[in-house]
Amino acid sequence: MNFFNVLTIDKSQGIEKEIIIISFVKMNDKTKILRDIQRINVAFTRAKTKLILIGLIKFLDQIEKLQLYINLLKENSLIVDINMI
Repeated sequence: MNFFNVLTIDKSQGIEKEIIIISFVKMNDKTKILRDIQRINVAFTRAKTKLILIGLIKFLDQIEKLQLYINLLKENSLIVDINMI
């Protein structure tokens, strides 16, 4: 039984999982996925019950295509600063 998979966003198309964790840790502003809202949307919609995003909020908030998502998370107090835990 396979409890988890490690996939790229492109390979996750058509696959849904209960929990999806997406790491933005090794990305920079030239990373292709950050400029492609359709690929971001695919990544964010693979989770059935929980989506966990890991990254530096100061960086992600500066990416125009992610600002809508980040603002929605902020408005709903869904951002956890791990430095505060």
